[in-house]
Amino acid sequence: MSAEFTVAARALGRGSGTQGELTLSKAIGARFRAATGAGEQKKTEIEAGKVREVRWSDAPTGGVLRVRSTDGRTLVLGGMGTEDAKNAAEYAARELGCASGETKMNVNGRNWGDVAIEGSGTVFEVGGKTAFEIDGQYISEATVVGKSDVVLQFHHDDTAAEKDSLVEMSFYVPPGSETWKGDDMEDPDDTAAKRLHAAIMSIAAADAEAGEPVAEFDGVSMVVPRGKVSIELHNTHMRMQSSTLDFKVQYSSIVRVYLLPKPHSNQSHAVIALDPPIRKGQTFYPHILAMFNDDDHLTVEPNLAADMKDKFPTLESTYDGSSGEVFVRVLKNMAGVKLTRQSLFTASAGGHAIRVSHKADVGLLYPLEKAFFYLPKPPLLLHYSEVDEVEFERHSAQGATSGRTFDVSVNMKNGSSYDFHGIQRSEFQNLVNFLTAKQVRISNVDANARADQLIAEASDDDDEGYARRGDDDSEEDEDFAAGSESDGGEPTDSDSDSESDEGAKKSKKSPKAKRAKKDPNAPKRGLSAYMFFSAAKRAEITAANPSFGVTDVAKALGEKWKTITDEEKSVYQQQADEDKIRYEREMEAYRAGGSQPKVEIKDDDDSDADDAARDVDAMDED
Repeated sequence: MSAEFTVAARALGRGSGTQGELTLSKAIGARFRAATGAGEQKKTEIEAGKVREVRWSDAPTGGVLRVRSTDGRTLVLGGMGTEDAKNAAEYAARELGCASGETKMNVNGRNWGDVAIEGSGTVFEVGGKTAFEIDGQYISEATVVGKSDVVLQFHHDDTAAEKDSLVEMSFYVPPGSETWKGDDMEDPDDTAAKRLHAAIMSIAAADAEAGEPVAEFDGVSMVVPRGKVSIELHNTHMRMQSSTLDFKVQYSSIVRVYLLPKPHSNQSHAVIALDPPIRKGQTFYPHILAMFNDDDHLTVEPNLAADMKDKFPTLESTYDGSSGEVFVRVLKNMAGVKLTRQSLFTASAGGHAIRVSHKADVGLLYPLEKAFFYLPKPPLLLHYSEVDEVEFERHSAQGATSGRTFDVSVNMKNGSSYDFHGIQRSEFQNLVNFLTAKQVRISNVDANARADQLIAEASDDDDEGYARRGDDDSEEDEDFAAGSESDGGEPTDSDSDSESDEGAKKSKKSPKAKRAKKDPNAPKRGLSAYMFFSAAKRAEITAANPSFGVTDVAKALGEKWKTITDEEKSVYQQQADEDKIRYEREMEAYRAGGSQPKVEIKDDDDSDADDAARDVDAMDED
């Protein structure tokens, strides 16, 4: 079997087009994958047996390729070199057995020519050369004006990012047109203009603006953009209207639909991914986010004309269920896109999302089957395939929450990074297991050692350890209280207001210094006796308790350490002493080599946890 033919290309249509990749092969036919602004991949495929012809053109902007199918679809691609377009057409003719050749382009600006219908498009030719082609999906209406004019109207789409867009075009069709004239030129019902009008309407995505919607949803609460709207689903577009909002979105701009329930709530997020995004003022919205109450029950019977039923073969006659469920199912079938729901990930307290803080907002992070999705605003979709690594870190804030929460940094392959703070410690093992199953790379891969670093040596019952961190009786993480305006557990100015003036002055004199970046060539500190004990006994406890998670194993190790005799501890203390000697010897050699170790400044309150963290780092390195 011949190798695939692959070339970078841009799907042409309204606006500047979408960049992606074209693949031709005997196995898949023609497939174009486009990376969209919503974080999704839009895929267009024409099966090998349905590729009718592939023609190339030499345009002023480079090569243009037109792939036509036997069922009337047309894929128009640019953004490639002329040679690439020619090679793609020749490959298709050779491997797919379809028609191929060059289509000459007219570039002299003349406006007198012939109109032809090719597949799903209207082609205007001048002297046998193509001047332009308009896909029928962009035509909303065509009317005959007078006796010889045919006026085309194009869909208005609020997702169009361009400032200017084509809204109307007219053709003058002389009565004696060789292509469109009727049998009787004197017959007023069979003129050339009416024949062209009928041909254009056969491929147009006609949708009368004033027509009845197929389905309507009133009083929908929008989160992004904010407002309360009524949503109408028409044959070709979705319309959102309120006193402050009025958006019209073509179904061709909808990439995917999501339905994600809020944990411990009777509400669900309905998310519509768009490419290109809608715009309100200077703000672009690649995701539309609505909130539905699961207790609201709806029964919807789509109002679809008989002649349109073939266009929506998957649309059911009746939808019955919760309001959010009915909405996404109807929209999915009208737009012809996929519906994504929550994954099998389960949080420690139940539900399919974990509570996190991102920048100044508190929201929910959904680990889906193929991506992270952070809601509500701004919605962030982070595909696992585009993630370079996920890094787990201890929470940096001082106080009671520092030992109970951790942070996650999602580093993307394109260099960007997204930080999520204040995640409850109990979610650590769930995330590690889930991401490992999805083959997402995790920095500090040793999950057990990393959990020890996050949890430190203190167990949940170690009241003394919590007392050192200033913890009282409260189990509530106030930084994550509902409606809180704090930045995900980070200290705020209001925290210091409650302190005494003397405490405030003292704080100003001795601010916490930032930890200097560690030299990777510096010797690793010696392990403590407890860490040698933990390494020796971990497998034993895990084997005896196969249902234990990382937290349970850490607690069991801490309890067992307290019960062993001094004689047993001396064995591990001797190993720690020997490792300390090793560290001092290597440090002396390190200093003699001209490098100086970085000085680490830390708070006294966190000294135990930091020592444990360094012990774990050394253990990971060994």
